This record gives sequence, structure tokens and C-alpha cells, in this order.
Amino acid sequence: MQIKIPSNLNKISKDIIFNIIANLIPVAVLQLIVLPYIANELGDEKNGQFLTVLALLHFIVPITSNSLSTARLLLNQKYQEDKITGDFNLWLSLYAVLNIGLVVIGCLFYFNKINTIDIISICLLSVVWMIKDYLLVEFRLFLTYSKILINNLFLTLGLLIGAYLFNFFSHWYIIFICGYSVAFMHAVLSTSLLREPFGKTEKFKHLSNVIIKLVAANILGMLAVNMDRLLLFPLAGGAIVSIYFSASIIGKIVTLISSPISNVFLSYFVRIKQLTMKNLYGLLILSGILGIMAYGVILLISPLLLRLLYPQWWAESLKYIYITSGISSIELIVALTTPLLLRFNGVNMQMKIQTIYFLLYAVCGLLLYFWGGLKGFAFGVMLATMSKMCLTCYYLIRKIRILNITEMG
Repeated sequence: MQIKIPSNLNKISKDIIFNIIANLIPVAVLQLIVLPYIANELGDEKNGQFLTVLALLHFIVPITSNSLSTARLLLNQKYQEDKITGDFNLWLSLYAVLNIGLVVIGCLFYFNKINTIDIISICLLSVVWMIKDYLLVEFRLFLTYSKILINNLFLTLGLLIGAYLFNFFSHWYIIFICGYSVAFMHAVLSTSLLREPFGKTEKFKHLSNVIIKLVAANILGMLAVNMDRLLLFPLAGGAIVSIYFSASIIGKIVTLISSPISNVFLSYFVRIKQLTMKNLYGLLILSGILGIMAYGVILLISPLLLRLLYPQWWAESLKYIYITSGISSIELIVALTTPLLLRFNGVNMQMKIQTIYFLLYAVCGLLLYFWGGLKGFAFGVMLATMSKMCLTCYYLIRKIRILNITEMG
């Protein structure tokens, strides 16, 4: 099945808008309503515990659900062509057990005193959240992004209902269990993935290899997101971390839109059997234009937002905004081109590039920090990010050129 990209621009644009809105609505409700409300009710110590558990869930759930969803997108067509059904629900069950194990270990590690009911409730939340996120891949397979928007509206409704119930039960996880259970029920009733057999097929080994590599790449990516704090804090202390974090936070907020866009791109790219060099260069140029536009937007809004959000550090942070904005813009370009890399080069290449980027980030960041302080560190991160962009584009262009030559031959 070959999709001509130009003829689908209207559909792609609508799906991107649907997916951006679908991602923004629950995030806005959480950030503007739910989290401040919980913080006000729990107080400093208990709110800190809640945020720690939430950070743990934000690490465990996306790694498991995203790797399985991406593997499904990449391999679903091959399973259908070979008329094979299975494997995915077996991995879903394994991930459910893994989630429970990691949540229990995390809770026991971070908290000296936590009761059994709390642990069971957090485990339930983790599993429901993970399964719900995986089930949404069916909407991506059939390009029905409006249903993802509907699901996130159910999630938002559930969170608001949970916030009301929080007044009577005083346990923060009530809010999230309620929200994700409502969204989970909608996903179960609207999809058929859970009705597939739980058995193992001849493709299980290949699927497992793909999933493990995706998990490794996701872990490296999440570590890189937090690498600035992990490296700077022992070297320079909390004040420098705060300055760099505030200098880069606006760029990171703006580039959040890259995730829903790249998810839509991957849904379409997995259907493409062949891509011409002309279309590839067009997509790369479009990504570059969006990156440049993002750079301008970040520079434009950063002074005002930094002064509003971080008045204690904004003057110092502005010294580095030109560099951190560039880093965020390059990251946006990489995020938009990675779906093509996954489709045509495979997960091995993504893992290779992610490993090189992770090592370059650490080495360049450290070396240039000792040479030029925080500005040197920022330049080191930019160098690593530019290298990641160049490697992605180079291997992608080389692969498409080889495929086109083979097709002509």
C-alpha cells in the first residue's frame, strides 16, 4: 500500500491538530487545576511524596507502553500479511507484571512508611494507565485520531471527577485511578486489541528483539532529557542547575508539540512502501523550516515568560537563551524526522544514534563546561544535538537512496 504524501496533506494536518489538542487538554487540566489543588491539600511533605511517585510512573509507563505501541505500528502490517495473530497481548501481560514489580520496588525504595493499600492502588493505576496507552495504538493504525481526542476528553472528565472524590477520600491516587479508568473503559469498548489471542507465534522472537531495542532507546532518551541536571548538580550546585533549567524550559515546552506530530507521522509512514528522494528532501526541508520557526517563537516569548515564571533567575538565564533555544529547535527537527528513520532504517539504527548522542552529550557537555562554564556546557549539548540531527539525516538519505536504486534495478 503506497500513500502519496501530497494528496494526504489535509488529512495529515487534521490528524496533527487532533493529536496536539488531545495531548494538550489533559496536560492543561493537570498543570493548571489538579496538581495545584493536590499541592494545596497535601502540604509540602506529602506533596513531595506524591510528585516522586508521579515521576516514577511517568518513567515506567511511557517506556513500556510506547515501546509496545511503536513495535505494533512497525510490525502490524507484516503480521497481517502473514495472517498471524498473537504475541502482543503476551508482551502486554509481561509488561503489566513488570510495571507492578517496578512500582513496588520504587515505593519501598523512596518511602520508609507506606501501607499495602497505597501500594496496591498505585500498582493498579500503573497497569490501567499502561494498557490504556497501548490500546490507543489501534486508533493510530486506522488513522482515527479523532478517537484519541475523545479518549483524552474522557480522561480529563475522569480526572475532574476524581478531583471531586478526592475531597472525601484524601488519597491523591483516587484522582488518577478515576481518570485513567474512565479512559481505559472507553479504550476497551472502542478497540479490539485485547480480544486477540495471548499465545506465542513464530514472530515472537523478532518482536521481542524490536521491543527490547525500543526500550533501551527510550531509556537513553529519557536519561538525556534529565542529563543536564544529573551532570550540572554535582559540578556546580543547585543554583546553576536552576539557571540552566529555567533557560531551557520555554524551549522544552514549545517542542512538546513535536511528540503528537511525530506520532501522526509514524502512523502514516508505516504505510509507505517507497519514498522518493524528492519527497524525502521536502520532508527534511519542512522539518528545518519548523525548527527555524520554533527558534524564533522561543526567543520571542522567553523574556516575558521567564520573568513571569522564574523572576529570581530570569536575568541570568537570558544570557544562555540563544543557545538553549537552538538546542530545542534542533531537537524538534530530530523528533520530526525520527519516524522516517524508524520506518526505513529500523530500530537498530535509532538505537545506534541514540547511544552516540548520549555519549556525546556527556563527553562534550563535561569537557566544554570545564573550558567555558555553563555557556560551554550549553555549547556542548548543542554540539551533541547537532550531531544527532546530522546522523539521522545522513543515514536516512543514504537508506532511501539505496532503496530507490534497488527499486529501479
